[in-house]
Amino acid sequence: MKPFRREKYISLVLTFCLSINICLLLYSEISYASGLLFSNKSYSKNIIIQALIVSKESVLQLMEYERESLQAVKPDSSKDLSDKGNDKYLFVRIKNQGDKLAWGRLSYELKTLSSQEFDVPGLGPNSGWHYYIISLKSVYLNPTSDSVPQVTIVWEKLYTK
Repeated sequence: MKPFRREKYISLVLTFCLSINICLLLYSEISYASGLLFSNKSYSKNIIIQALIVSKESVLQLMEYERESLQAVKPDSSKDLSDKGNDKYLFVRIKNQGDKLAWGRLSYELKTLSSQEFDVPGLGPNSGWHYYIISLKSVYLNPTSDSVPQVTIVWEKLYTK
């Protein structure tokens, strides 16, 4: 049996790495080169993100009235949300105040729920509010607590053009 030559081993490893990179480029939602070109996480300072956990009735009210701040809205307590069964939602609204088109992927996390992601399609420059309503049926809220858990939202990917 011939000994395994070092050059052949290096060639095999490089071929494997190249094939993995080609597969990643083919199956990713945005190519690696485009991602580098358009990636701009620092642009997040131009985007306002507000989020609340609310009942179905509150979602309808929030959609009807465009307030500048969700702080003016009296949030439902955990007890109120638990009494209404599984009808609880994460209400997210986003506003691009910058001068570029922005899109990407947001990640949200609750104390009782591991990190989840959702895509944000194009937010036009200086555009109005964009709404996202995400069902939280599987999230347990402590009915004895008067407060609703805080939502942490961060940009996983942010692109601008």
